[in-house]
Amino acid sequence: MAGLSSNLIDKALKLEFLSVEEGLDLYHSSSLSELTIIADLIRKKLHPD
Repeated sequence: MAGLSSNLIDKALKLEFLSVEEGLDLYHSSSLSELTIIADLIRKKLHPD
């Protein structure tokens, strides 16, 4: 499952849309701290300082 979540993380960090199923897979296979870090990286890409 780590490979799948890694691919989904890469897709999200490239600002590509995730399907509902992909989002749920990522949610269920990642810890809250991992999701927080991913969200912060995406936020920084969209809204640089």
